[in-house]
Amino acid sequence: MSRRKQNQTNKKKTLHIFDIALISIQFVLSIFLAYLAKKVLPMKYWLIVVAIFLVLWLLVFFVLRNKKNSAKQMWLRLVSLVLSILIGVGSVFAYKGVSVLNNITGGKYQTQVISVVVLKDSSYQKIKDLENKSLGYVSAIDTDNINKAIDNIGTKDKTTLTKTNYSDLSQLQKALVNKECDAIIFNEAYRGIIEEFNGDFSNQTRVIYQYEIKETLNKNTSTVNVTKDAFNVYISGIDTYGPVSTVSRSDVNMIMTVNPKTKQILLTSIPRDYHVTLASFNARDKLTHSGIYGIEETMSTVENLLNIDLNYYMRVNFTSLITMVDAVGGINVNVDQAVTVGGHTLSVGSNYMDGETALAFSRERYSYADGDRHRVRNQQAVLTGLLNKLMSASMITNYNSILNSVSGAFETNMESGDLQKLIQMQIDDMSSWDIEQISLDGSGSTSTNCYSMPGYELYVMDPDQSTVTAAKQKIDAVEGR
Repeated sequence: MSRRKQNQTNKKKTLHIFDIALISIQFVLSIFLAYLAKKVLPMKYWLIVVAIFLVLWLLVFFVLRNKKNSAKQMWLRLVSLVLSILIGVGSVFAYKGVSVLNNITGGKYQTQVISVVVLKDSSYQKIKDLENKSLGYVSAIDTDNINKAIDNIGTKDKTTLTKTNYSDLSQLQKALVNKECDAIIFNEAYRGIIEEFNGDFSNQTRVIYQYEIKETLNKNTSTVNVTKDAFNVYISGIDTYGPVSTVSRSDVNMIMTVNPKTKQILLTSIPRDYHVTLASFNARDKLTHSGIYGIEETMSTVENLLNIDLNYYMRVNFTSLITMVDAVGGINVNVDQAVTVGGHTLSVGSNYMDGETALAFSRERYSYADGDRHRVRNQQAVLTGLLNKLMSASMITNYNSILNSVSGAFETNMESGDLQKLIQMQIDDMSSWDIEQISLDGSGSTSTNCYSMPGYELYVMDPDQSTVTAAKQKIDAVEGR
């Protein structure tokens, strides 16, 4: 065989191997992408995607197997290579999206975060800097978790601390601010209560050490067919130092009642200072304080208050959630009173807001005569604007950026399969939803009868029972009862 023929033969063998590899890679990537697409696309769209992949693969396969037209083969090899790259990139994005859905769903745990805190201007930078220094704590509050953290500091971090016990959290924070001790240790769940004694506490201090304790949630929530049956979701808005699963006060409390058949969503807000009976303790306290004892405690307390069942919960880092507003390209929010927030003047009616403006608007209360009540309505308006945008075509075009924005800032005990069904349902029909907002109300008062802070005179809101009854009736109506 001549050298020329040998080179041609070798070239054909090389191209044959390349063709087989290219076809195989494209086939495997197509199957993988089709598998991921099935998790979020309705069946009719998924079948279209599979059909397109199959036709393209067969076209590539038969043309490359045809040895008569080498020019077509070379062009098809180039097209097939580009197609394989695009399918590979699509697979990466789809896998990332499905992974985020898995991470934010199925939440069966909560996290106790124990912090060691020092003054902001102190020289202490790490836990070892506190060797033989004085550590303040309150032995009567969250004793087991505090002791676990202190034991871990001694055994793992090899640091010896001199413990000083204080009577309550008020005395504890005073001891640090007045430099009576070098550091203090407490559960982050109680940071909000400490700030009720000293509103500048977080600005005066910094965290140098944290110890996380993961706990299993035991509350049995009733699951439903989310695309056919009405269901209630308790939304807890938090702003914590730790992960979104961190046990903490609940600053935003909403019930989202969803009826997938009638396409209705009812947002029912409960003021954070509502004076309620804690389910596990049969004692009165602010609703926001119930979060200190875990989300299960808050859910049971709300269920008792309204005599309803809560099927799921969502824990949201409210500050981080606003980044979703930017992920969807901003939202339109209905403003019922002209106000200036974050340097932006908002007029009555529909206003376009980016994430920064939406966050400032949802936090503002001092510009309104009814203060926190109006802030609750603003938060509902922001959530309504976000829901409307999420249920529009932007959900498809911004799918990955939306999922990235909620990663780490959002958690629910809804299973990933149920959330995927909801996404598929919305993509399938792209229906508009009727979103309604109501709020429970009451009268401002003070009380020394708060379980979490006994003896201290605190502002509370005594429930207006007529609004509680009306909310219960409205929730039942949306559920179709």
